[in-house]
Amino acid sequence: MVKNYVSRLWKLKKNTIILLIAEFLLTVALVVDSFIYDIVSINFLTVSMAMLSVWLVALARFEKDDRRYNEDAISIVIIVAASYYISTYLFGLISGFHWNTNDMSFFGIAKNLLQFGLYIVFCEMFRYVIVSKRYKSRWIYVLLIIILSLCDTSDLIYKCNLKDISDTVELVGYYVLPSILKNVTLTYASFKVGYKPTIIYRLLLELPIYFLPFIPNTGLYLQSVINIVLPVMLFLYFFVSFRKFKQAKVNNKNKYLSYILPTLLLMILLSGVALVSGYFKYYLVTIGSGSMTPTICKGDAIIVKKLDEEEIKELNVGDVLVFRNSGKTIVHRIVKVLQIKGKYCFKTKGDYNVAEDANITNQDDVVGTTYLRIPWIGIPTVWLNEQVNF
Repeated sequence: MVKNYVSRLWKLKKNTIILLIAEFLLTVALVVDSFIYDIVSINFLTVSMAMLSVWLVALARFEKDDRRYNEDAISIVIIVAASYYISTYLFGLISGFHWNTNDMSFFGIAKNLLQFGLYIVFCEMFRYVIVSKRYKSRWIYVLLIIILSLCDTSDLIYKCNLKDISDTVELVGYYVLPSILKNVTLTYASFKVGYKPTIIYRLLLELPIYFLPFIPNTGLYLQSVINIVLPVMLFLYFFVSFRKFKQAKVNNKNKYLSYILPTLLLMILLSGVALVSGYFKYYLVTIGSGSMTPTICKGDAIIVKKLDEEEIKELNVGDVLVFRNSGKTIVHRIVKVLQIKGKYCFKTKGDYNVAEDANITNQDDVVGTTYLRIPWIGIPTVWLNEQVNF
């Protein structure tokens, strides 16, 4: 088996083998930088990408990108980027904003824009020069995605305490997985169209952080979801569009209808994000214990209806209450309604529990009531939470 693999490897063209070696060495350097010693800087990566791009162009002529579809691809990129900023900044009107912590002086902004702008341009040129050659070895593309993902995250991986599972989950969900999805999408786009849409996408999404004075306070979880959804949606739009590009004649009506499926998926995903964000009247909570069995079981999810002060006064015995206690969200049934010092208070009990809860819930700790139960869909979340907090 090993002999056959070595034999197939040597059958590859000399340039392919050299490129695989170069990619492998760069991957090793980035892995060392991520897990052992922080040695790779943004300037090193920029110079490395520039040199590798020049070297690859020297081996074979530079392939121009496909101008026929650039306009459509760039339009998609601009629409996705504009949708991202409009939706997040509108959401910021609800969740609030925080000031940008980057250097916002004139020279600080100019330095960051130049440094990271060049880095983005050379990364995307490096990506395009490789995919435009249509190499037959799939490992070239796998290593390309690994390299560019490590370029995004190596410094963050090095600073992360990998022994802390919660830190590791945060790193993977907030940075690593979105970076992989982004690079898969941009590699696909670069392969199909060229380098211009990928450069524009990254410039629009990654550079404004260095000059925008304030940023929406979306929170870690919501921003993680957005970072994952955005490249997935871009990939779907590209996939639908590139399939249409293959057809010789496509009327405008069909062309616009082809965007319906990705748009519907985007609406479903955004609805899911809205449900779990907790910023709106109704939101989703996963049940992590069996204290309300059989009414609500462990692994179920419930839609919580938030209550204002007047609605809290209308609560009755038998309502399933959602409240906070010692930083935790608890879902138990009201067994007694009290008034203490002019405030409504509630004695609660889990349906499965023998005794009532020891603490009395003040109206200030009430979140809302259960509106709808969805069986079993929270099981993966419960399992992951148990692994993180074992």
